[in-house]
Amino acid sequence: MSSRNHWVAGGVAALLLLAPAVHAADDAAEKQSLEEVRNTVINLLQALVDKGLLTREQAQQLVKQAQDKATADAAALAAKNAAQAKEEQNAVRVPYVPQIVKDEISKQVEEEVKPAVVADVVKEAKDEK
Repeated sequence: MSSRNHWVAGGVAALLLLAPAVHAADDAAEKQSLEEVRNTVINLLQALVDKGLLTREQAQQLVKQAQDKATADAAALAAKNAAQAKEEQNAVRVPYVPQIVKDEISKQVEEEVKPAVVADVVKEAKDEK
């Protein structure tokens, strides 16, 4: 296969990777666009086979390689999403707390802790004598 054919084959393989994404697309316009790309790739492969630039077996191999890669990519993405979901379950969410609320909490803690701190200081002072 010539260098040009390698580039064409590589481009075709790259385009084929987009084909499985049709099922994942939510937007109708995106689905239509991806379907157009899929059909273009199929037509391009057929034209390359018809012109003798690729054998039917080579074209089928390109399609199989693209499908295998897409399957592996989908599995890797699913595993990544599962790991992220597990991390999200154990995550502790801390909402934004305005400064005025922080100040109020500090005041309340100070009022609750101050008598105990004063008592400890007085006790230590008496123990040192």
